[in-house]
Amino acid sequence: MKDSLRTLVFAAVLAVVCAGLLTAASYVLRPLQDANAKAEKWRNIFGVLDVAYDPAASAGELLKLVRSPDNPGGKVAEREAGGMNIFQYDHPEEGLLRAVEFSGPGLWGPVEGLLCLKADLKTVFRISFYKHEETPGLGGEISSEAFGKQFVGRSIDVPGAPPGIRVVRTRTGARNEVDAISGATLTCDKVAAMLDTVSKQVLAHREEVLRESGDGR
Repeated sequence: MKDSLRTLVFAAVLAVVCAGLLTAASYVLRPLQDANAKAEKWRNIFGVLDVAYDPAASAGELLKLVRSPDNPGGKVAEREAGGMNIFQYDHPEEGLLRAVEFSGPGLWGPVEGLLCLKADLKTVFRISFYKHEETPGLGGEISSEAFGKQFVGRSIDVPGAPPGIRVVRTRTGARNEVDAISGATLTCDKVAAMLDTVSKQVLAHREEVLRESGDGR
């Protein structure tokens, strides 16, 4: 009986000590975790905007590329318009590019991405689905290079069609269409819905964004 009691007391003390150590470690490492999360966010933004950077750069070095009052020489500026976070970059070859965050429910969990548009705020430069829980080999292909390449040069504003990009089984040649992923109909439908939403938001505030950038047209 005494041995059992000692074992229980030892286990309880060990559990308390381990919990305390884990809590302390989490507290100490929190700033580093937050910095790494912020760095990963900016890696995705730089990627969709085609900003040249060192993949091995530290979080601090990456943030030097972000324009702010304390760092006016940064390459990428972040702004807010129409409830959207917009990341703006003057590309040396493509001109002014803007990336907008989007998100929504996928088949198995949330999907997050970035839609990068050219200076007209209609033509797609790049797209990135950087966070999802879709099935590998099926819906998970939304993050593949092959799927992403289809969006290049597509338009979110085609006359006679609702704003957005159609993800279809059979393309008609319209500038707002990309091929669906075989066997991933539900994921593709959800992706299309997300793109419809962000496209409507962009187009609704297009003139405001262009005017504030000094390039209204």
